[in-house]
Amino acid sequence: LGIRRRLYRWASLLMLAATLAHVLTIDVWKLDTVLRIASFLTLGLVLLALGFVYNRWADEIKRLL
Repeated sequence: LGIRRRLYRWASLLMLAATLAHVLTIDVWKLDTVLRIASFLTLGLVLLALGFVYNRWADEIKRLL
């Protein structure tokens, strides 16, 4: 988010969404059950952390976007 160009910020958010969709739809189903559970837990923790960061600095992020 440090880049001042709006297009780059939106492209990075789109890339994050596409990567998340790919992981959830394709990559995770190739794993064993235990690894699949661990990857979903890790992904959930990362998304919770991103939600916390967004909630904490929402005004600054909205100003940048």
